Order: sequence, then structure tokens, then C-alpha cells
Amino acid sequence: MDILNLDELRTHKEFALNGRSRRIRSLTVGEFIESGNVELSLNKKKPGEQIKVLVDFILKFVEDTQREELMQLELHQLMALVAFMRGVDVAQAQGEQSVENPEGNASLKS
Repeated sequence: MDILNLDELRTHKEFALNGRSRRIRSLTVGEFIESGNVELSLNKKKPGEQIKVLVDFILKFVEDTQREELMQLELHQLMALVAFMRGVDVAQAQGEQSVENPEGNASLKS
């Protein structure tokens, strides 16, 4: 009998910021669904408010990172981090940002 051990499938991602490696906690199923709700709410907000929502979203899952560090990123860096967290190819996401969203409005699109 084959047994699938889901505990062995847990993963994490890391990214570098300000010369330090940062660990990203994986999203649970419920958190992934919540992220879709966050994306829907972004469409109703002004660009500045959208960024605050994205930063709050990121801070829930990134260890040892302060809000000020994220607020100092360039917009394309922040969007690349969100794409990376969602498992989207960062290079592809950056291309879609420039074509589909030329105003630079925030998105959690996956």
C-alpha cells in the first residue's frame, strides 16, 4: 500500500533583502483563498492603499522583516516578491505587469 506523507511535502521559500536571507512561510489553503479575497478588495482601492494591503499581506508570511524594509522597495521589487510568494514565475509576472497593468496598479494575480 502506498502512503502519501503530506508532512514531507511542506516547503518554504527564501528571498534576499538588504543582504539577508528571509524565509517565507507557505500559505495554507485557507490563506490562499484569503489572498484571493485580498486581490478582489485591491480593485476597490486607490494605488497607495493597494500597496499598504500588499505589504500587510507579505508581512503575514515573511519572517524577520519590518514594514519599513518593504516600504523602501521599488514597486517592481514588491510586485516580484508577491508573485514569488504565490508561486508565479517572477520574470513572467513582470512582463504581464507591463502589458496588462500599465498604470502599475497592485495585483496578487497568479
